[in-house]
Amino acid sequence: MRLLKNEFFLGLLLFFLMLIDGQVSFLASILTENKIFITSHLFLLAALFYSSGRKKIISVSIFLVLGILYDFYYLNHFGIMLLI
Repeated sequence: MRLLKNEFFLGLLLFFLMLIDGQVSFLASILTENKIFITSHLFLLAALFYSSGRKKIISVSIFLVLGILYDFYYLNHFGIMLLI
């Protein structure tokens, strides 16, 4: 239980969920033979859970870093250019 209160561990857990979120959606679409498109929102759900009860400055800084990494991972440079 103490591990779930550790900020560093939860940051790594969010990073891991960000990486596998798209893969879970892709696997679910393949299992349904692309007839039904299922989208996994594991990262969003974990981020909402993480932000409740945490200090605002820590949450904002972690989500800022993860948001930039998310743009690079899924949208490449287009997401950063769109943001700028």
